[in-house]
Amino acid sequence: MRSYAAMSLLLLMAAPAPAQEREPVKKKVGEVELKLFLSFPDDWKAEDKRPAIVFFFGGGWAQGTPEQFSKQAAYLAKRGMVAARADYRVKSRHSVT
Repeated sequence: MRSYAAMSLLLLMAAPAPAQEREPVKKKVGEVELKLFLSFPDDWKAEDKRPAIVFFFGGGWAQGTPEQFSKQAAYLAKRGMVAARADYRVKSRHSVT
């Protein structure tokens, strides 16, 4: 089971850039602009009903960026899913506690 999980992780990390990464959706919270990055399958259409996933990066509210999951989002978009990577306020970039 561990080898399967390790191989899956390696495949996710080796994914090419998404073919359809759109302009991020932007939201202003106080003085901070946060973004939601969206990756779509190559053949995606607005009327599609597809499985989707939202990635929230780790970092204990202290550090990290949505880029941590860009390869995984690309991998899943290439395989038919819609993938979103959410930004949120962290101490290292926004001085929040």
